[in-house]
Amino acid sequence: MGVAIAAIVAGDLGNPILAISVALTIQAIFFGDGGITGWAPNCFNMAIVGSLVAYAMYRLIAGRAPIESPRRVVAAAIAGYTAINASALLAALEFGIQPMLFHDASGAPLYAPYPCTSRCPP
Repeated sequence: MGVAIAAIVAGDLGNPILAISVALTIQAIFFGDGGITGWAPNCFNMAIVGSLVAYAMYRLIAGRAPIESPRRVVAAAIAGYTAINASALLAALEFGIQPMLFHDASGAPLYAPYPCTSRCPP
């Protein structure tokens, strides 16, 4: 994911969100990556939350270090790692709540068969 790079290079929070959203649109249309129906959650998880987390972590760790400081490299690496994990956590939570929201008349989940419970499915 280039979310951290986009958030660090663009600086302003609107620019990386737009850039990642355009990249996700191209991937969905031309490569079928996630599909058109998965575009909105992908944009939320990666473009919005990923950009915000990456930017916040980078600014928090880098502080006012000079541009050639190794601290900025470490800050970028940690920001990228944190952004990826935050996006993955949100995706996992979304898959976990889908069975509660979308199910058929018999109660069987329509999309994700693994709910957020400690029980194993029968």
